[in-house]
Amino acid sequence: MNRILAASLAAPLFFVLAACSGASATFTGADDGGGGGGGDGGTDGSPNPDGGSTGACPANAPTAGQACTTPGLNCEFGGSGNHRLCTTTAICLKGSSGVTAWIVTPPSPSCIGTPDQNPNACPASFTTLPTGSACPKQGLSCVYDQGMCGCIPCIGDSGGVGSQQEWACDPYPTPSGCPEPRPLIGSACTQEGQSCNYGELCGVVSGPSLGCQNGHWASQPTAASCAIHQCGK
Repeated sequence: MNRILAASLAAPLFFVLAACSGASATFTGADDGGGGGGGDGGTDGSPNPDGGSTGACPANAPTAGQACTTPGLNCEFGGSGNHRLCTTTAICLKGSSGVTAWIVTPPSPSCIGTPDQNPNACPASFTTLPTGSACPKQGLSCVYDQGMCGCIPCIGDSGGVGSQQEWACDPYPTPSGCPEPRPLIGSACTQEGQSCNYGELCGVVSGPSLGCQNGHWASQPTAASCAIHQCGK
């Protein structure tokens, strides 16, 4: 559904969820790390297309700065509902000092994980306002059991890219043959090579594209190019 501004989106959709994440905890001298599924736990990691590794994650989110054993391992914890909104992420990185430790990113305090956390301006239900309606409030985003709704940019009669916004709603994706609720990055999988995209590439629902690699779910790149549409079209 070409409903959101995303020019040549070419990063794993897992990182789109950064809108619901806070700043990473500080780890002095840490190098940039690639995404990937997995974590600490004594399992040797192996590369995945993201540039990270796969392996067994710890049962609970580690503490920022806690030692880990396999650089590049990426784990996800918690989350609300079947779409796992507002998760905590942890990446094992080796810093320039030679110390390998977890970088932990909790969900932002402003992340909406359940319908009862919606702003007051949100419509009462997923179907209250049809897609294409006027926005209740500029920049509004709302979470429902069925999916997500939000105000997205569109081109008005007077022209101007993204000069106006309109309401759009998308149900949560349910990829055929894929686990539901969606698995957490780094959790175990059984069908090697299976690919499951839990995000609408050009919609209001963002979520990771996951691949089963070496027995664990890892984030994988997804590319899309989405044009802003005419308001009401």
